[in-house]
Order: sequence, then structure tokens, then C-alpha cells
Amino acid sequence: MKRYAQGSLPIRRRQRGVTLFIALIVLVAMTMAAVAMMRSVDTSTVVAGNIGFRQSAVNAADQGVQTAFAWLGATVTTQQSPATTRRTAIFRASAQARRRTGTPTPPAG
Repeated sequence: MKRYAQGSLPIRRRQRGVTLFIALIVLVAMTMAAVAMMRSVDTSTVVAGNIGFRQSAVNAADQGVQTAFAWLGATVTTQQSPATTRRTAIFRASAQARRRTGTPTPPAG
């Protein structure tokens, strides 16, 4: 058995206490990092869910708009008379005369 000097034994006991203290600090730091990572993953999941919900709502609205356009197109073409179709084919846009107040004047005729 090896014999130690009397002064070296208390220093080793103090070092064991310091090692335990440093290990506790590292353990607390790792726990805090794990909690932060879990919160980050949870937030990412919520954001991904919101993006999916938004995309679904946009797709539904787009489909509704396309259905409305198709319905309006079918309704307008079936209700037009041949005279209306002929007039709309030769329609030209023109500026109306305006009064001093800024309102348009009624068409003559």
C-alpha cells in the first residue's frame, strides 16, 4: 500500500466536492437546453399546422371562386339574346362627358 503525505489527503477530498459541483452545473445546463429544444420543436409543429390550415383555406376559397366563375359564365351565356351578343361583340369603351360637379352627363337619345 502506498502512503500519502498528510497534507495531500484533504486536497483530494476538496477536489471531489468541486467535481460534484461542476457536474451539477453541467447537468442543469443540459436540462435547460433540452427544455428549450422541446419548446422549439413544439412551436415548429404549431407553425406547420397553421401553414397547412391556411393552405387548405386558400385552396377551398380558390375552388369556390372558380365554381362561381363557371356558374356566372354559364348563366350569362344562356340568358343573352342574339342581339345582345352582337352588340357586345362590337362594343367600344369611350369616356363620357362630365358636368362641372364631376358627375357624368346622361347619354343623348
